Amino acid sequence: MQAEKCQRRWATLSGAEQYSGIGERTLRAAINAGTLRSALVLLKDGNRRGKRLIDLRSLDQWIEAHVGGTADLPHLIDANKKSVEVTRAKAAARRRRSA
Repeated sequence: MQAEKCQRRWATLSGAEQYSGIGERTLRAAINAGTLRSALVLLKDGNRRGKRLIDLRSLDQWIEAHVGGTADLPHLIDANKKSVEVTRAKAAARRRRSA
């Protein structure tokens, strides 16, 4: 009797990136937009740091919904650009403060 293969349900951002070929920034933008289901698993009680896991079923559904058509990436790309701009502005402000 063969053992059933257990399919993974959740993956880290880097695992989801390898699984789908979609970049981490786009995945983060999709999570922030509510397009992908994810969970933050805290590493210690009271600690705000943890592991962000993506539901691979929701990732598959998102991809499958756009087979043969266009994905809803433009609004995600816009959200990502804004996020990058904010990050750059914060870094520039830190450099100015430390100079």
